[in-house]
Amino acid sequence: MKYFFYLIIIFFSFNLFASDYEVEFFFTTDDRDFHVMKFTDKITLRQFKTKANWKDNLGNYGVVECMGNHTIFKNDKTLLKMYCKEINKSNDNFVIMFDRNSENFEAGVGKATYLDAIGKFKNYKNIQCIYAVNLFENKGSIIKQKCKLS
Repeated sequence: MKYFFYLIIIFFSFNLFASDYEVEFFFTTDDRDFHVMKFTDKITLRQFKTKANWKDNLGNYGVVECMGNHTIFKNDKTLLKMYCKEINKSNDNFVIMFDRNSENFEAGVGKATYLDAIGKFKNYKNIQCIYAVNLFENKGSIIKQKCKLS
């Protein structure tokens, strides 16, 4: 019984040390950085390069540069694959890939994967997170990302 009690304490202790890591990205749209190819009335591909600011729930903040592509299947779905490099004021950085397959263009949920990380973010490599994006009348977007850290 004593060992069972210790096992329960250890289990709950590990759960107490798991935390959420949240990042918000604030993008503005600049149509000069978009290349659009309309294949048919139903399929459009957008390639883009963009910059944004970011902040997290640990007090870090910085700038981000992204490139990617976004394919819209009208009245069906949207596919997004975007690669970004985030840098903070101490030059610590991470590379993240955003991947989304959703039925809504203006808002959607996807998966973010940390591909590489340097400095204080080095332990984030290979972490997968959930993100949600919300577009604002073709003027920009906000991405909110949430990760479980152990």
